[in-house]
Amino acid sequence: MKNHKKSFSTKLSASEKVKSAKFRLLNEQLYTQPTAASLTAFQENPQLFAQYHEGFRLQTTSWQLNPVDLFADCLQNPQNAQISTNKILTKKTNFANLTIFDIGCGDAKLQKLNSNLTFRSFDLQVPETAPFVEVADATNLPAAAGAADVCIFSLSLMGEPAKMLSEAFRVLSDSGELWVAEVGSRSPLDQFVKGVESVGFRCFYRCDYNYFHVSCYEKGAAGEGSGRVLVRLRPCVYKRR
Repeated sequence: MKNHKKSFSTKLSASEKVKSAKFRLLNEQLYTQPTAASLTAFQENPQLFAQYHEGFRLQTTSWQLNPVDLFADCLQNPQNAQISTNKILTKKTNFANLTIFDIGCGDAKLQKLNSNLTFRSFDLQVPETAPFVEVADATNLPAAAGAADVCIFSLSLMGEPAKMLSEAFRVLSDSGELWVAEVGSRSPLDQFVKGVESVGFRCFYRCDYNYFHVSCYEKGAAGEGSGRVLVRLRPCVYKRR
């Protein structure tokens, strides 16, 4: 792994290294401060959003698989939504009449790839390339209880993950599903699943990849969780160079 990272770093141009450094700084801030503070920062400094996602795209160029593409394929082909392990990613067979919430959507690639489906995409700012994105604090979404059939967090559980998952539980319908892709270094998969289930979800799919893991859940009955939310994710904190 160390050799791979070194190889990726040496391939970057000077301008790309600057973008990567800005991304690391912003990423650390997003992981370590309350969601409301991040929302305020991005509203006061609109250029931060573009800088962050430009750096993010640069980071993912070395990945063999982007979780957004994984989720997009599942939405387009739910009957064939199987990964290399042949486990089912979703229990739903059709998304045509369902509402999907993409929380922390970035440039809203997921909605763009599935323009025939009903989406609400949320993030800290509206990107120029996706004017339909709604600005929102992920711990307090502008949506009624039960408004969503699927909630997706694709590498976006930052700041206050326990509150974000509790909010997803609130906005999901009784038959709703939660799909999460998370950086593997933040939490081992089994520990992560246990934390999400403490909110009240039941895991029916999990798979570990090199850079991230994916887990999918159905919504349990109200009060089914442990009563003590156990979601603990290590923030991405970088060494100063």
